[in-house]
Amino acid sequence: MTVAKEKDNTGNKTFLLRVDSETMEAVEKWAADEFRSVNGQLQWIIAEALKKYPRQVLRSKIVKNLRLAVVAAAVALVVS
Repeated sequence: MTVAKEKDNTGNKTFLLRVDSETMEAVEKWAADEFRSVNGQLQWIIAEALKKYPRQVLRSKIVKNLRLAVVAAAVALVVS
């Protein structure tokens, strides 16, 4: 299931994020402290988390590739 919308003119995908007001206020303050927009701060937080936990990204890529391989094998069986 894809929740991100099509890419915008910057090449970024857009999506809706719901957070409670206390969390939003904390992110807004953090962004202001670092002279970033809230969007820029969220992008930085996500990038840092992905650097810290790369196995999550790798695992999802492996699962995606396995799914593609299974689909390809199923198609090959049907076609032959």
